[in-house]
Amino acid sequence: MNDITLITCSYNTPSVTSNMLKSFTLLHSECNILVADNSSNNETEKILKDSKIPYFRNDGGLHGPTVDLLLQKVSTKY
Repeated sequence: MNDITLITCSYNTPSVTSNMLKSFTLLHSECNILVADNSSNNETEKILKDSKIPYFRNDGGLHGPTVDLLLQKVSTKY
């Protein structure tokens, strides 16, 4: 499953992001994950750093344009 990347956006929902990552990594341990954090708080960033999940901050970013940024960073087939 190294040819799959999960991309997702987060906006002031650290608990939702944390639960999603736990659930997804249980099922797909060898999948790539990229997260964009559109929020202005540091809680989600701390979760992502602690989990060693690649992410970038996009304070106040809108969902659609942020997904486009994430898609540009994908290097896998799917």
